[in-house]
Amino acid sequence: MKSLVYSIEDDKDIGAIINKTLEKAGYEVKTFVDGESFFKTFAIRKPEIILLDLMLPKMSGTDILKKIREDENNEEIRIIVISAKHLVMDKVECLDLGADDYIEKPFDLLELIARVDSKKRRIKKSDKIEIGKIVLNRSEHKVFIDQRLIDLTKKEYELLIYLIKNENIELSVAALYCGSKIQHITKYKIKYYLSNIIYIFFENFSNYSIVIHSFHRLIFYSTK
Repeated sequence: MKSLVYSIEDDKDIGAIINKTLEKAGYEVKTFVDGESFFKTFAIRKPEIILLDLMLPKMSGTDILKKIREDENNEEIRIIVISAKHLVMDKVECLDLGADDYIEKPFDLLELIARVDSKKRRIKKSDKIEIGKIVLNRSEHKVFIDQRLIDLTKKEYELLIYLIKNENIELSVAALYCGSKIQHITKYKIKYYLSNIIYIFFENFSNYSIVIHSFHRLIFYSTK
């Protein structure tokens, strides 16, 4: 199955070049001239990679970038900014807002293909996290143990990913609050979600456990 790339470029000539180049490289490409048309399609079907111009009509590229990254469900989408803006501060701003790469115009077509291919490889590598019999499918936000689907909320899922990535490391609730992707909730709520994870997840599978010290410090570990 071809990887889907969305290109947001208001210059029709440049958009056509990007489209033809990536299609020849084996990608499915859809081109948009502004943010409005992009988001209409984006709401229906999401791509693996987005190529984003900054100087667009109506809605700027940075505003589009902000809106995409506001939704945690879009974190796995790779965004490459392609812009004539060449100042370091422009690049830093985009990277700080969540862009994965920045290509200056004019650009070499072989470099464009190489950058897109690189992001595609990273998506493939990061799609699943496996530890023992636990499998987390990051693109689908699903957790399986022994091929059994575990019912977790999105926030519980994000906490679980953080725990697994830090297996055998003692963590404070404050560290979970800062390190996971759910900083916008209270620390009390984090304790609540942890309680649910322990009840739903760890109480049913004896090979995995959490050591808790007064619910302020904890360790996720495998007993296998």
